[in-house]
Amino acid sequence: MRLPVKRIRFLEAGDFTDADPVIIRLQLKNYAQQLGIDYDEILRVSGLQKVRTPEPEAVKTEKVNIRKTHSYKGRKKEPSKALIYGLVIVAVFILIFFLNKLFENLENTEEICSR
Repeated sequence: MRLPVKRIRFLEAGDFTDADPVIIRLQLKNYAQQLGIDYDEILRVSGLQKVRTPEPEAVKTEKVNIRKTHSYKGRKKEPSKALIYGLVIVAVFILIFFLNKLFENLENTEEICSR
């Protein structure tokens, strides 16, 4: 039944004061199914029958002002952090590549000038 022994003892003793009636009804239903007892009879004896509240005659409604917002369709989306970091890494590699080429050209130019 997946109920602790203490809870089963409370159910069998009829002590329903410390728990939510909905939970107690579900536990009693499970208890009744396991023992093959009529669930409706247990509810009647326990006094936990569902009590219907009378429906109100007139439902009072309040006027709520809802502020109009713009749709997300036209808004610009912010780029994700992964995209920004990726672009920074690519830019650093491109910068290193061009600096390397520049220094190679400078070395070549120094060799030509030193001859």
